[in-house]
Amino acid sequence: MECNIAFGELAVNTREDGAEETIQVLTEILSDIAYINFPETLVWQSKPLYSHNPRMYLCRFIDWALPDQLSFSTVSALLHLATTYPQFRNISVESVLSFCNTIVAQLKSESGGLLAPGG
Repeated sequence: MECNIAFGELAVNTREDGAEETIQVLTEILSDIAYINFPETLVWQSKPLYSHNPRMYLCRFIDWALPDQLSFSTVSALLHLATTYPQFRNISVESVLSFCNTIVAQLKSESGGLLAPGG
């Protein structure tokens, strides 16, 4: 899982010739996140990363739960690549929206309808 988090953090530096393959991998990771059975107490501590290059995007996770880190790094990378390479914008945004819809549906079913309109 830590490898997928790191992949998301580094994916934003992908050149155009590797963007399509990178977006495909990120999309696959994102579609799996909603179905991973994460332990409730699993936390991965990482050290902040700093760069002197203002174009380099590095996430700074401090004591975030693994699902949050994985979701954030993957969604952030997809949105960054969608902005950088407009030809891949549709697939990137569709992947993020599909992930959101899946998570909302799962929350609705787990909450007994508390997230339903009027609930």
